[in-house]
Amino acid sequence: MNLFDFQAQLIDEATDVIAGSLAGVKMGLYKVELTVDKTLTLAALVAAKATYATYVKQTILWRAVSVNDAGEVEVQSEPLFWTPTDSVTPNSMWGLWIEDAGAVKLYWAGQFDSPPVPFNSTLDQLTVVVIYRPATQTIAVVIS
Repeated sequence: MNLFDFQAQLIDEATDVIAGSLAGVKMGLYKVELTVDKTLTLAALVAAKATYATYVKQTILWRAVSVNDAGEVEVQSEPLFWTPTDSVTPNSMWGLWIEDAGAVKLYWAGQFDSPPVPFNSTLDQLTVVVIYRPATQTIAVVIS
């Protein structure tokens, strides 16, 4: 199999995954320190979710499958944005999680590099892009 056949196969696989198990997945923010390991449950994350006034989990919308500059097949999400609209319920965020569309399965969770991240006013914002890479069946999260 040559490189182009392999890339075509990965493009097909990525298309199937985002139309299947990754369709309608949601990302949430959590506001307390949790140990992120294989024992972490979706229930624990939901119990630790953000509580500022306008917080909602966001549905991840996927862009078209593409090949990045390194030649890897990947699918990027549309950017997700979180911003508090007031300072009535200040939060400090510790991390993010991804759950299935039915809010039954935990797919991914991660803690910020330097938590907690202040989320106290309209000046605080979090922008996230999720990347699925079919060759390694991994999720990467880019935060800005």
